[in-house]
Amino acid sequence: MPNEKSPNIQKPPWSVRSKVVIHGIWAIAICCKGFAYFLPMVILPKHLIDLGYKEVDAVKVISVFGTVGAIGQAFASLVGDYVKGYIMVANLVAATMLTVNNIIAAYSTSLTAVYVYCAVSGFFLGPYLAGYYAVNNEIMDGENIYTLFLTMRLSKGVGATVGPYLAGHIRDVTGSYQAVFLSIASCFGMFILATFLLICNKKWRYLKS
Repeated sequence: MPNEKSPNIQKPPWSVRSKVVIHGIWAIAICCKGFAYFLPMVILPKHLIDLGYKEVDAVKVISVFGTVGAIGQAFASLVGDYVKGYIMVANLVAATMLTVNNIIAAYSTSLTAVYVYCAVSGFFLGPYLAGYYAVNNEIMDGENIYTLFLTMRLSKGVGATVGPYLAGHIRDVTGSYQAVFLSIASCFGMFILATFLLICNKKWRYLKS
């Protein structure tokens, strides 16, 4: 398995600079993820009401988001042993799907499209939630797990706190929710870029060994 240590491979130690850079990249990734994860739950009810749908419809779509999210998390947990060592790659794939989903949602106004959006978002957020702690073990090959997890928790809180206020400002300035969904897609895009950099850094360290 990728995380198993071989006695014939001596990986170079992490320098102080590399630790700072990795923690910084991880903080940016999770801050964007916190923004993109919590924002749909805040804007979807208001968005549907503004489109002329009933309040009960707004409640139902959030229920779909949560229910399918639980299913996605359970599925990711069941296959967790098969993707051990590749959780970052799984998050990369899931974030790509979520980026595409939010771009499509920016140009969709039907209630059916909103249900599909919630179902897709909930399912592909499952791998992220299921591997919430385990992914920190992969970033630096089992080292600095606690500081990486602390960085994750703090950055997620920052993204979740700033996100709704920023989304409201975007909505007030643009007058539509299209820019809000595109901003969510951009945040997932930043998460993809940051995760890709962490994967490449890990592979480069392995090649140097």
